[in-house]
Amino acid sequence: MFYSDLTFKERQRCRDEARILLTKILQMENNPLFTENSDYITEYSRWFSTYSDEWGCGSTAPRSNTWTVEDEIRVMANVQAYFQVSHKASTFSLI
Repeated sequence: MFYSDLTFKERQRCRDEARILLTKILQMENNPLFTENSDYITEYSRWFSTYSDEWGCGSTAPRSNTWTVEDEIRVMANVQAYFQVSHKASTFSLI
């Protein structure tokens, strides 16, 4: 009986600890992910404007999927801005 009580208490302790940790992790994931990095926001705006001017946001051709040209431009601008800011950060860390 002693081992059963000890095992039961240890299992309860582990379960409670795991529940607390899982709750903390889930709360962290509920917060929206965004950046306050002004360099990224500036780069994104610059590249979105550049790509919009070059590719145009409106497309008169019918599309078979739900993506629009503007959606594609947003993805391209996000990727380009990410790499521009990352490159700046890696350059500064080498100095």
